[in-house]
Amino acid sequence: MSREQQVVDRTRRAFRTGRSRPLEFRIQQLKRLRSFIKERQEEICEALRRDLGKSELGSELYELLVLEAELKLAISRLAEWAAPRPVEKNLLTLTAEVYVKPEPLGVVLIIGTWNYPWPLTLLPLVGAIAAGNAAIIKPSEVSSNSSKVMEEHLCHYIDQDLYPVVAGGVQETQELLKQRFDHIFYTGSTAVGKLVTMERQVFQRTREAFLSGRTRPLEFRLQQLHALQKMITEKETEISTALKQDINRSQYDTPLLELIGIENEIKLAIEKLSDWAAPRPVEKNFLTISDEVYVQPEPLGVVLIIGAWNYPWSLTLQPLVGAIAAGNAAVVKPSELSECSSLLLRALLPRYVDKDLYPVVIGGASETQELLRLRFDHVFYTGSSRVGKLVMEAAAHHLTPVTLELGGKSPCYIDKNSDVRIACRRVTWGKFVNCGQTCIAPDYILCEPCIQGQVVECIRQTLLEFYGADPKCSPDYGRIINQRHFNRILSLMEGYTPVIGGQSDSSQCYIAPTVLKDVPPHSRLMQEEIFGPVLPIVTVSDMDDAISFINEREKPLALYVFCSDKKAIKRMIEETTSGGVTVNDVMMHYTLSSLPFGGVGQSGVGCYHGKHTFDRLSHHRACLVRSLNMERVNLARYPPQDRRRARRARMALRSPLIDMSKRTLIWAVVATILGVCLSIALLVILLIAAGLNCTCWYWRGFYN
Repeated sequence: MSREQQVVDRTRRAFRTGRSRPLEFRIQQLKRLRSFIKERQEEICEALRRDLGKSELGSELYELLVLEAELKLAISRLAEWAAPRPVEKNLLTLTAEVYVKPEPLGVVLIIGTWNYPWPLTLLPLVGAIAAGNAAIIKPSEVSSNSSKVMEEHLCHYIDQDLYPVVAGGVQETQELLKQRFDHIFYTGSTAVGKLVTMERQVFQRTREAFLSGRTRPLEFRLQQLHALQKMITEKETEISTALKQDINRSQYDTPLLELIGIENEIKLAIEKLSDWAAPRPVEKNFLTISDEVYVQPEPLGVVLIIGAWNYPWSLTLQPLVGAIAAGNAAVVKPSELSECSSLLLRALLPRYVDKDLYPVVIGGASETQELLRLRFDHVFYTGSSRVGKLVMEAAAHHLTPVTLELGGKSPCYIDKNSDVRIACRRVTWGKFVNCGQTCIAPDYILCEPCIQGQVVECIRQTLLEFYGADPKCSPDYGRIINQRHFNRILSLMEGYTPVIGGQSDSSQCYIAPTVLKDVPPHSRLMQEEIFGPVLPIVTVSDMDDAISFINEREKPLALYVFCSDKKAIKRMIEETTSGGVTVNDVMMHYTLSSLPFGGVGQSGVGCYHGKHTFDRLSHHRACLVRSLNMERVNLARYPPQDRRRARRARMALRSPLIDMSKRTLIWAVVATILGVCLSIALLVILLIAAGLNCTCWYWRGFYN
């Protein structure tokens, strides 16, 4: 085992202890990092002088003050940043708690650069600590003196197990990159290559169409979204027929499971596009108080969307809605496994939306590989974790950002004190709809042994109600997509005696809804994502055991908890991590466009739905528009430097951020007007009182 691997293992063990999660610990580490900057300022400045010939004042102004400002902001705002963020609800979730909960990713690798070795290495560390992550810091070997100071002294201030520094050159960096991290933050250079293929011709045509600029006006985007909406409405029958041929889906399930979701996404994008695309004012500091400061969302360019076969319309077109709304062009690659849907999409899409900006490329693995060799501006992939790794590896050659919507084994914990009958009814629907071929379907049940029999019996009764005595004859029960997946699922069931179901028919790719109990935790069935109508039940002693069981495995795409105790629910959410979590139901978080949908770790990278898709497929451009007036304010930053100028610069850079948004200004104006009115009213009252007092004295004197 290499030294770098040992460091990564030690850091991951430290992260799993959970000590980086409490806000008190994060704030403590940030304050210690601030102490490091202040107490080691002379050594840092000397290292920068040796590395880059920077003066002491230049080092303080361009490196250390930036770090101090970032630390101050993180310490003052951390409670606000880490708090749950309520989101909009729909009618189905009106009485539920719906929020986005920021949580740590895990272990982050930070690879710094040499030109500004302190801010470009430690600024990402500030964010990593604030977010509750562990982080391995790899400073640049080119700025060797700064790297040495960081390696020798940082460990004396912040937790050395959670935030180790690894010094070295290319070999050490390569060794680190062989390890598994939850996020990599790299600052440095870039290199790209090119290949000419048939797919490249489609790509080039799409790129030229994008560069024409016609996707930028909001009117054009709205026109394309309306056209896409029209396609879904007019071609619902053809789409339902294609899905019936692909996976035997009921004509009633197609609108419910796919088309309504797409229509809602389009409707939301049309309604909110002007808000999403508008410049977003941000807080200012003293130096920029009179300037325009905002974030401008702008298109990334040409996006590659690789769809999935299990929900071939929603999982392909929902990302396309976001791509169109954000002003991008997009090459659409539907899955070859859902062949009828793929061919229909290729025939329909060019009739409704711009065929040069949104072409459809069909084919199998070779066509997908050719597309991945091209330099897209973003790749959006939905599918298995195995292929997701290949997509990410291919995208890395061009430093292309990716969104990976993968899968995994989504656990479902049923507490013994919950309403087991209702829990099993909801789990049965979520598990066996679409014949179990849903990425966020409950993969297995965790429950205590005392309720396992009740769980099995409730599922049996629910299956009888949903699909009748013979699910094979039910029009509502689907089929496995192909023979390969059919054989894969049967092989996972080998060696088990089902307590429910187990029947199969290879001629129809039919597998009955199947339940297995007392499944060993380390069996093959519990290592692979099932992605089919087989539901294992694993017994745990209590909630503590369930939490440990979940945390010992890869981070799932979804977590389901059935429990009536609010404290226990809160604990389950806080002590586990997953892409999303739904309490006392399954899969319903997917229906809310206000919630981000996506995985974490092995279950995915990035998120989408509603505004989250727009943001994911936009570049958030930082914009500062300054005036050429008031040049005297800038003198403090220009050479030659002296103590007086440095003091002024320090005061300006350390000034707090000021919210100058429209809403804040309105409230400020209203408050000012109210203040003036109250002052006038008080003055009038005082004058009246003074007048009455004078009158009283006058009449008293008159009578006397």
